[in-house]
Amino acid sequence: MFCTNSLTLPHKITRVSSVRRGARRNPSPPAQVVDEVTASIPEDLRDLLDRPLFAALGTVRPDNTVQVNPMWFDFNGKYVRFTHTTYRAKFRNLRRNPSMSVLVIDPDDPMRYIELRGELVRVEPDATGDFYVHLGRRYGNPDQQPPPDSADRVILHMSVERVGRH
Repeated sequence: MFCTNSLTLPHKITRVSSVRRGARRNPSPPAQVVDEVTASIPEDLRDLLDRPLFAALGTVRPDNTVQVNPMWFDFNGKYVRFTHTTYRAKFRNLRRNPSMSVLVIDPDDPMRYIELRGELVRVEPDATGDFYVHLGRRYGNPDQQPPPDSADRVILHMSVERVGRH
């Protein structure tokens, strides 16, 4: 279980093996896997993470289906970071299974994309909504204010373990 009032998780989260065993898998690999352990971002796709584009964030529901939602994000060179609340389904999904996948598509060339796969490795409190404000400004609102649910806000830190591309 995550402790949302600490800045780092006390240990690496272990996947629940029964979730993996029961999941249906596509036998064909993604377009191209760049690295399997702590992947680096290909330089020619870095702009997709630097630009204020929406990411499709996938998490695993309790019934092993995937929940995908558009999300604001920030990449700090090591982690993909999202703002979220502690009372929504996506957060509950991640508490149960820390596996995450992100897809960012180039709006100018929809066949150009980057897929990042990893795990939730850190949950950081953001009770003042500062990170939400940072993301709001990144996405074009210079007057972004903290949201009304700031008291329940956290910053989700996703590791980047595999990179897919096209």
